[in-house]
Amino acid sequence: IIYNVGADLDFNFSDDLNIRDATPHLQLIDTTASEDDFELTAQDSYVALANVTDGIQLLRFDASNNFFLRGGSVNYRWPTADGSSGQVLSTSGTGTLSWAAGGGNSFETIAVPAGASVVADSSTDTLTITETTTPLVIITTT
Repeated sequence: IIYNVGADLDFNFSDDLNIRDATPHLQLIDTTASEDDFELTAQDSYVALANVTDGIQLLRFDASNNFFLRGGSVNYRWPTADGSSGQVLSTSGTGTLSWAAGGGNSFETIAVPAGASVVADSSTDTLTITETTTPLVIITTT
């Protein structure tokens, strides 16, 4: 390990960095009070990155190959295996992601200016365009 004396306070590593402790962790501390600090923790069964300032775990990978990633206020649990061709990630609504069949016109309503809307219904093969109070319905045939 080489420590560069000076204003930058850098450490340079020429080989592997090993941290040995009963609870190994590495804190990344910003010296400015306005910034968040982070901690990387390695336990027997997981590795995690947390925001030390508010104690929130941002990502976690455990021994069962579960991967969790926090986005906003939601912890997302990713599938442990790859999906099949054509599948897309789907959410349970509570943060659990899984593989589901993709395809189809999955949108229902698109909001457009001035109170108009466009609605596609794949079960009836209709596209409805509404402008204020006058609907226009286009029906497709195969």
